[in-house]
Amino acid sequence: MKRKQLLSFITIIALVLLLSGTVFAERFPRVYDSYGSISTQDLARLNQEADSASAAVGVDIIFCLIGSTEGKGIENWTASYCSIQDFAGSVLCLSIDMEQNVYYFYTSGPASNIIGNSEQTALWNAFMTGNNDAECVSAYISKAYEILAGANYGGGGTTGHPTRLVDEVDVLTASEEANVLASLDAVSEKRRCDVAVVLVNSTGGRDISAFADDYFDYNGYGYGASGSGIMLVISLGDSSWAISTSGYGITAVNDAAQDYLMDKITPYLSSGDFERGFIKYAETCDELLRMADEGHPYGTNNGGGGGDDDAGNPAWLGGSLGIGALASAIWMGGIKSSHKTVSRKRTANNYFAGEPVVDHGNDVFLYSEVSRVRRTRQDNGGRRGRDENEPTSTTHKSSSGRTHGGSQGRF
Repeated sequence: MKRKQLLSFITIIALVLLLSGTVFAERFPRVYDSYGSISTQDLARLNQEADSASAAVGVDIIFCLIGSTEGKGIENWTASYCSIQDFAGSVLCLSIDMEQNVYYFYTSGPASNIIGNSEQTALWNAFMTGNNDAECVSAYISKAYEILAGANYGGGGTTGHPTRLVDEVDVLTASEEANVLASLDAVSEKRRCDVAVVLVNSTGGRDISAFADDYFDYNGYGYGASGSGIMLVISLGDSSWAISTSGYGITAVNDAAQDYLMDKITPYLSSGDFERGFIKYAETCDELLRMADEGHPYGTNNGGGGGDDDAGNPAWLGGSLGIGALASAIWMGGIKSSHKTVSRKRTANNYFAGEPVVDHGNDVFLYSEVSRVRRTRQDNGGRRGRDENEPTSTTHKSSSGRTHGGSQGRF
């Protein structure tokens, strides 16, 4: 009798565990919506897409639309959600907190080495293409798969990548070419954004901006899956120039930044000192990309881009030292009073013109990199907000259909 009771008890426990496992699987899907804007049918389809894509790339692709984090904050809520599940140890998650109107990227494991600023920009831009929430999530999953599955992801390097210096006019000596190319390659790899120069005698009667866009597109430029790049094209025959930007380059080298960049290098071009001009171009692109990486693209309140021309000004130097000392004191005070398990967040880059500021931080206890971005929803249901303090990046479509920023002029 006791044996039968024991067997019955074991059977009941097994059934309970089985049922609870089923509930758990349903409760923690890869596509989660507690806000209630995605239909049950669409959720099932999206989870199938996420499951298939995740299995194919070995990274769990997750999306969470959160009605409320119940006071936990989007960072902690997302970290808990992603760590609780039986995932592969490599996670890419986009969470949107509708209560606080922010969205947040979370990565862990190998995915953290793949998903950087430009990849997050590409993912969010893809998400924004949908006409409704379900379409947005589907576009995000597709872009995530595209980025993670890319066999040659990471772009660049010098092997199998188009040269970042093309001199069809031979205005540079062999040693000058080597110096310029070394500068361009160093900045491109450091900032994960192609920084290139093309010298031609003529554009064959074509508009130089269209020529620059097509040269960029059809010759394989663009770093990483988002195709980030900044290209300067010089036509010596009519002393004209054009800048073509793509991907993260559009954010970093916005309209105001392009004026700043050309003010730096035009004197060298006009005097025929192309080697120094192109090295200055590489250095200035590095400066602009650094500003964007730190969350202050050129033209924002904190991204004025004083550059090395202001560094020798005593008033500027004294003010900077004073501000730095004050900021350090405040920061150290915050560290002393903080006992959190996550590191203090710092401001990071703006994803694109018109979007509010992004905060990056590292969840040290999870060894994961995350991003927090304020998300605005317009009255008409559109997803893109507009911050009047953000710098403008004017864009257009090239003949290949890709989106570019840029400008042109003469020297």
